[in-house]
Amino acid sequence: MTNATVFKIHSSAKYSPDIITGTHYEIGYLVGAKHAAQVRETVQNHQNLHLKMRPFLRQPDGYSRFQEFIDVHERMYPDYLKELKGMADGSGTRFEDLFLINLRGEYLPFDQQDAGGGCSTVTIVNRDRQIIGHNEDAAADYRDKLFFLSVKPETGVSWTALCYPGVLSGNAAGWNECGIFFTINITAPRHIRVGPGRYFAARSLLQATSLDDAIKRVTLPGRASGFNYTIADSKTSRVINVEVTDTQHHIKSIDGYYFHTNHYFELSGIDQLTTRSSKFRLIRGRHHLARTPPKNVSDILHILHDNKYIFRQATELHDTATLITLVCELHNQAVHVFC
Repeated sequence: MTNATVFKIHSSAKYSPDIITGTHYEIGYLVGAKHAAQVRETVQNHQNLHLKMRPFLRQPDGYSRFQEFIDVHERMYPDYLKELKGMADGSGTRFEDLFLINLRGEYLPFDQQDAGGGCSTVTIVNRDRQIIGHNEDAAADYRDKLFFLSVKPETGVSWTALCYPGVLSGNAAGWNECGIFFTINITAPRHIRVGPGRYFAARSLLQATSLDDAIKRVTLPGRASGFNYTIADSKTSRVINVEVTDTQHHIKSIDGYYFHTNHYFELSGIDQLTTRSSKFRLIRGRHHLARTPPKNVSDILHILHDNKYIFRQATELHDTATLITLVCELHNQAVHVFC
């Protein structure tokens, strides 16, 4: 089986995608089994899980909140719960731990420590080309643990995604056979509620059949929190940026040059946690775009690999680092991977 999406990956053999097929449970099980050591290490080293989520789960209010989230996702995303259960069984970890990790943005309010991660995305859209560049930033502990997964499910759309061990596919970047490509930047709205989680909504993007379908999936009513999405459609050459909170969203059709980091600025008046890094990366990215507008992949890399503000380096495992850079040439249906 070959990569069953319209986009071709250009990368080193290190990031050759795992290619699998099966039911949702089987897909989760195969991923969990192959990356069992990394999934177990993720659970073991997840500070928020051990210091906040598990202790809260043991409290009456925490257990009640957990069960409410289970009920919502069994109703809204039963297939993705099956993937998590398969991943837990395949890796020898607890489903409850993986479910909590996949609700890190909803189960407890954000604080400065939990919102320290983030990514940067720069986009070019004009008549001749559409290029989306993305730095995937997270704890340095994840360095060399990310992997690509290419899936042909028993039914539905085939897709490829950049994945974290123990986490549903779709929370970083992905694309599918319908020509949809997307990247995600974390945001930290302070108001959250019980509802469909953002990692689950992002997972559903991998099954989007059109740009309109993608928008519906990330702006579904009753959502629990928020994300920032850059979504592209190779069939129409359109690229949009979508800012989402639990109750609001903003859709921007990108024409020209655009840069986004880890806070809301198209939506105004949002009560959010905005980190110093996110502000500085946005200012620096806009400075690059104004001074020397990018024209190609090399220009995009020049911006994203700005070592002073945008490309993030870390000395401690829990500090945030740029783990990988993706550049999608929508007009060429190609994804380049740089590490």
